[in-house]
Amino acid sequence: MHITNFNKELDLTLHQLKILLDSKGSEYVVEGKSRFHNFERASSLQGVPREQIMLNYSMKHFISILDTVENIRTDLPDKEVIVEKFNDMIAYLIIIKMSLLNRNDS
Repeated sequence: MHITNFNKELDLTLHQLKILLDSKGSEYVVEGKSRFHNFERASSLQGVPREQIMLNYSMKHFISILDTVENIRTDLPDKEVIVEKFNDMIAYLIIIKMSLLNRNDS
């Protein structure tokens, strides 16, 4: 991949991630509550840190990526499917990072 194409794809990915995180934030966050509200509720119900909940939720995306890579020679998905799989996983990594950083600020 040429550096120009790489940088174009990177810019597009960052833009898509911003849209995805904004969209999911408005879909799942109760107004006036923490950005991590749903994870905090699940954390309370299950008795584990919210980051563990986030990591658990992200595992379905990680497994899907593993399956894609393992089957790359026989079943490469369309570009749109690849983009969705990876953007979902990257979004979870960002959410976990922000949650951990928030703990240090609290």
